[in-house]
Amino acid sequence: MVVTSVWLHQGPAPLMVHRLKYRGDPLITGLVVARMAQLLPPTARSLVPIPRVTMRRWRYGVDPAAEIGLALSARTGLPLFKALAAPLWWPHRAGRNRAGNGPPPLRWTRSAPAPVIVDDVVTTGETIKAAAHQLGNAVGAVTVTSSL
Repeated sequence: MVVTSVWLHQGPAPLMVHRLKYRGDPLITGLVVARMAQLLPPTARSLVPIPRVTMRRWRYGVDPAAEIGLALSARTGLPLFKALAAPLWWPHRAGRNRAGNGPPPLRWTRSAPAPVIVDDVVTTGETIKAAAHQLGNAVGAVTVTSSL
């Protein structure tokens, strides 16, 4: 499975991701979705966002991958499936104290035809691997930034 990203996680890109993660900035969402639409594999038949851990979604009032997925669905016409569920809480995956946390234990909730996984950032790839394992039939993944 190929993972593609709009930008490398450097220069102004981390600030843009921060605005997506903590403010749900619609201008940034529109900017990244225009490019993400061009990166989708031709075999894609649906979009599946990686859900944000529930406590952080409540705290910040935004689920960045879900927002990106909605906008990407509107732009491409591909249906959005909420096929994964996140736990109530999980240690942060970003910042200094992330080592050893592992990906959140995502649960499969429903099937999606030839899905592309949607997320905001890929750092180690572990969360995308966990999502792909749960889905079983992912044809690719798109993210805003990549540290790989």
